[in-house]
Amino acid sequence: MKRGLLAFLVIAGCTCELDDPPPSTDTPPIPPGCGRLAIPTCWDDCCSTSRSPFIDESTCNATCPSGTRPFFDACTPAPACTDGFFPPPCMEGPDAGPPPLCRGGECCDTMFPAFFDAATCRYTCGAGTSFSCTPDPVACDDDLRACTETSDCVVTDNQCCHVCGDPSLEDRTAVHRENVSELRLRLCDGDPSPECDSCETGWNASIIPTCQASACAAVDISRLPMAACTTNDDCMMRARECCECGARTELDSLIALRPDGLLDYLGLICDTDAICDDCVPTYPDGVEAACVSGVCEVVFTPDSGG
Repeated sequence: MKRGLLAFLVIAGCTCELDDPPPSTDTPPIPPGCGRLAIPTCWDDCCSTSRSPFIDESTCNATCPSGTRPFFDACTPAPACTDGFFPPPCMEGPDAGPPPLCRGGECCDTMFPAFFDAATCRYTCGAGTSFSCTPDPVACDDDLRACTETSDCVVTDNQCCHVCGDPSLEDRTAVHRENVSELRLRLCDGDPSPECDSCETGWNASIIPTCQASACAAVDISRLPMAACTTNDDCMMRARECCECGARTELDSLIALRPDGLLDYLGLICDTDAICDDCVPTYPDGVEAACVSGVCEVVFTPDSGG
């Protein structure tokens, strides 16, 4: 999928409030032959005016109009709009696509989206993560995570005893499906039946395994731009598996994401040679995709009683 580098200029001197609701903008039509592009919305620096990007039919590159910059999710006003600080001009905005991923954890087996710093014009990683994470050679064994395709990988606990309640990305890891038992033995110091607290563990369908750079990794899609939203109309529901045709459609097998983030999701969850049959699954009644606190989630419908 082709993506263009989006240019923008920092415009100083505007005034706006962070709580002001930004106006909506129409999505420009995608030219034939460009496939499914991830199209940003172009905003001025104070997030008070939005414009649609221009899409070149020959190159499928998207470019924001002068005086605007691209946002795939909520617009973030420049510091000059709120506290009078004028950052140095950044002449190049982020690439028209999802941000690069940062790795974290002892074994670099969790992945988080980087964020774009308009002051430095660069992507940076959050605390405890980096682009070039180095696994702890004592605590980690890359052989357990070696993979060829995503279907080789599964998500499992990253500690001897499972967590109580719904797990987060920090509680999970990903290994080759044949090495789950071996990992558990290592985490439990060789004890096949360790004593653990008696409690119920939950499930987080948003945490998926993927094979990146020949190593299994766990990713929480709810933390990626592909699941960010402002209204319920931004969200769609689908099966967690790569192919919807024949996929499980129980509640714990459903995810919610943006329609324009579907190709990015398939790039994480599908094998390189995946071919899906053309059929539409039957989803359960009483559930839908909705925008909850800025993130697409699968929720019960108001009249379902769930």
